[in-house]
Amino acid sequence: MQSKRNGKTQRRRFTIMVVPHHGAPPWKISLSLVFLSLLSIILAVTFIWAGLSINYYVDYQRTLAENQYLTGRVQYFVHEMASIKEKVETVEKIDQQLRDLLYLKPNEAIMQYPGSGGPTVSDLKQVAAILREDVNPLTRRFREDMEAVKEGIKRRMESFHEIDTFLKRQREIWQATPSIWPTSGRITSRFGWRKGGGFHQGVDIANAPGTPIRATADGEVVLARRSGGYGLLVVVDHGNGFRTRYAHNKKLLIKKGDKVRKGQIIAYMGGTGKSTGTHLHYEVRMAGRPVNPLNYM
Repeated sequence: MQSKRNGKTQRRRFTIMVVPHHGAPPWKISLSLVFLSLLSIILAVTFIWAGLSINYYVDYQRTLAENQYLTGRVQYFVHEMASIKEKVETVEKIDQQLRDLLYLKPNEAIMQYPGSGGPTVSDLKQVAAILREDVNPLTRRFREDMEAVKEGIKRRMESFHEIDTFLKRQREIWQATPSIWPTSGRITSRFGWRKGGGFHQGVDIANAPGTPIRATADGEVVLARRSGGYGLLVVVDHGNGFRTRYAHNKKLLIKKGDKVRKGQIIAYMGGTGKSTGTHLHYEVRMAGRPVNPLNYM
């Protein structure tokens, strides 16, 4: 029985013998099957752990590189946003200069308009989710700068819209306000009381027959016909209480109801009606009352 157990034990062991070539006595080592099995398991676990460690290290280095790249991008965007803020501030100064130039008071409703946030930037959310904690202040600053720039642009757009509306209205008023000479020539009779008596309600400008007569402002022709001592007369309504009269014309180029523009030729100079020579009798009336045309030429 003892010999059988010894035989089984011997069969469960492996012997490795080493025979040196330089004449040294050989030596051997005997290993059990259990030991070899444990050694194999340990080596397998070691290799698996090493493989996982290498893979984790590679992933870590890749993530670290991505974080460094994203950090650089955020820093770039923060710098760009600061540059944009400077430009917005420059636009704000120009806006204020324009308002001062046009005598426009600051619009309180615009200047005090409260910020109400805005849409979330998807790229920024992705960056914030990936970056480390020490990068978060950059993303917060980027968000804050972005919201400030958006609000500043919104205020400026509202202000510029107001300025644009104001300028268009002023242009309309200027276009509809007599402000140019109705014709070329020399003034032969001025507005006011004459030496020989009588009140002259306009100015007389003399020149050669056929000299072009121009509308002195945008408006609508409300009269274009012969009218007593005025001869061939044109009356233009410019709105805002302004009307102009052009008398003694030789020929009319427009008719009642026509729209005319400032500087448009509406007639040619003549001497029709009660006239002592070729000239234009030009009147400016405000709310039906004659005013000095020289103030609008």
